Amino acid sequence: MGSDAMMLDALRAEIPVEEEEVFLPAMERMQGRAVGLVLIDLVNGFCTVGAGNLAPPLPNKQISTMVEEASRLAKAFCVRNWPVFAFLDTHYPDKPEPPYPPHCIIGSGEENFVPALEWLEKDPNVTMKRKDCIDGFLCSEESDGSNIFSNWVKANDIKVVLVLGICTDICVLDFTCSLLSARNIGRVYPLEDVVVYSDGCATYDLPVHVAKNNKGALAHPRNYFITWDFTWPREGSQNHDDRVISGSSGMLDPLPQRRMSYFGNRYVLGLTVAAGIGGLLFGYDTGNNCEYGTSRCYDWGLGLVGGSMMHMVEKKAALLADVLFAIGSLVMCAAPDPYVLITGRLVVGLGIGVASVTSPVYIAEASPSEIRGGLVSTNVLMITGGQFLSYLVNLAFTEVPGTWRWMLGVAAVPAILQFFLMLGLPESPRWLYLKKDEAQAICVLSKIYDPDRLEQEIDLLAIASDVDLDSEKTVSYLDVFRSKEIRLAFFAGAGLQAFQQLTGINTVMYYSPTIVQMAGFSSNQLALLLSLIVAAMNAAGTVIGIYLIDRCGRRRLALTSLAGVFISLLILASAFFLQSSHLHGSCGLNLLHGSCGTNIGWFAVLGLALYIAFFAPGMGPVPWAVNSEIYPEAYRGVCGGMSATINWMFNLIVAQVFLSLVSAVGVAWTFLIIAGIAVVAFVFVLVFVPETKGLTFEQVERLWKERAWGTYGSLQSQP
Repeated sequence: MGSDAMMLDALRAEIPVEEEEVFLPAMERMQGRAVGLVLIDLVNGFCTVGAGNLAPPLPNKQISTMVEEASRLAKAFCVRNWPVFAFLDTHYPDKPEPPYPPHCIIGSGEENFVPALEWLEKDPNVTMKRKDCIDGFLCSEESDGSNIFSNWVKANDIKVVLVLGICTDICVLDFTCSLLSARNIGRVYPLEDVVVYSDGCATYDLPVHVAKNNKGALAHPRNYFITWDFTWPREGSQNHDDRVISGSSGMLDPLPQRRMSYFGNRYVLGLTVAAGIGGLLFGYDTGNNCEYGTSRCYDWGLGLVGGSMMHMVEKKAALLADVLFAIGSLVMCAAPDPYVLITGRLVVGLGIGVASVTSPVYIAEASPSEIRGGLVSTNVLMITGGQFLSYLVNLAFTEVPGTWRWMLGVAAVPAILQFFLMLGLPESPRWLYLKKDEAQAICVLSKIYDPDRLEQEIDLLAIASDVDLDSEKTVSYLDVFRSKEIRLAFFAGAGLQAFQQLTGINTVMYYSPTIVQMAGFSSNQLALLLSLIVAAMNAAGTVIGIYLIDRCGRRRLALTSLAGVFISLLILASAFFLQSSHLHGSCGLNLLHGSCGTNIGWFAVLGLALYIAFFAPGMGPVPWAVNSEIYPEAYRGVCGGMSATINWMFNLIVAQVFLSLVSAVGVAWTFLIIAGIAVVAFVFVLVFVPETKGLTFEQVERLWKERAWGTYGSLQSQP
């Protein structure tokens, strides 16, 4: 399946739940329904930070909550003189418990109660049993055939047991299943109900990177093992101290939801903004092309180089892009002749080619998966912001001699700024870990995630470092086409990049002044001002896209965007049909100068505005976000560079063909052709682009393998 959530939903459908709240005073009044509390393995070896191989290395909220709830309930039971049974995991050095590393060895202190529960050893209501195997019920068997736990139930006439402890998916689950089976055959009379309290449960953590260093140990990353809970708490309890939640059947409690906002971590936001300045350079360069028509051929031809360089060293590639862009901009600004200008443009093109790949991938690899789409889209916001800035600068210098020199020279400023910002930033944590700089990777991750999430992310990187065997070798461009799942991923990514251009966005951005003039606004300044408004709308629409992309998903956002683009292109085409139609002959030959022409002109501008309003939130950020996350680590640089090259190539094609196509078939038919392409793009996204919202890089990789080979074939990639 595509995600753990889908699996949980399917299992939940098969295991229905009926809930009810139960309070300890209410239990006390239940005639003939004595209640007993069972504590499983609340020992230092599992619960105290740094106490052993299976103890948490850092403070853990799940475990601390479990201990707090166990202490609270144990005190409530003992105050009422209700019976408590405590299992303590205890092992001898010469009796290993595979596949687990040594833990809770007798005499080590690991086998004793956590400090918060040490008082239980002296409480007369408590019965303790040390166990040397997973299943506490089985470990209660005596040599004479009796069972200590069954005897405890019978002696206290217990009808209901409340179970909590560690580990939910192993010791708690095994004990509960055995107890239910024994109850069903009358082995624990008079027991009737078993209740497992989820807030009082946790599971131990044995990360992949730790298990690798313990021969024979089986990894058990906490956040990736399904927690089996029979009940869960609900809000609205009248008396929290006495609250216990009961349920009549089992459920699968999903993993804690990942919750992180875009502005919740200043470090992540700083990384994103600093890296996103590369997008600002991209956008500013696009705006320059609008005004001065400088060539794109250098950019798309050098995107491939950017991809290869990024795979080697992401941060250094970004720094090199800044140097190239700054030098190229200054050379163009001071160019004494066209040859020097072209040389400077070549250098800028190389910088843009590198930056267009490195910026989104750097952001993606440093971003939490639940907000990755929005943060990568910040790079697109920078692109649209750069376009807006170029129009603004051009408008400001319209009457100043040497306008084009100012436009080209100012571009060096953000490049220099990003260079110094990037000097203070690390490589992405994923890149560091896969290049065996684990300590530095963990240091960076610790600034992004809280301790609980940090363990999970380290486990993911450890798994990736083992599974992604290709990450240590150089991947060639031909390798992309030798693996079916990589071919599918590249087809989807490159297709999105191609359709981003073919649906006309840079036609609008490059030629918006021309389109506005063609719509009937003959004043150059007015046309430029309207183009400035179009660029501002593009940036504002991208902000909306940042908000929606991790909520609605990439696929749905792209489909909605393309549907709106199709409608707006029809409006544009209609406006130009009306302009040229003889049906409006009453306007006379002065159509473009009379009130009729003005009205039609505003109708065309409305079409442009709607186009931007639909394109900017969807097809603007989605191709870049998807391409930053759909490729395995080994292929991310090469495939990212190739897909960026596709973007630049179609950018050039559209820019060069648009006015020629207008001359051949007219403006109206040109927009109808683009509308037809939008329909093709809609079908393409519907068929070939999967949803990747909230998925980890590993889940996305598995998704492509499933698409290539099916659910079972995905276990092993084939060429």
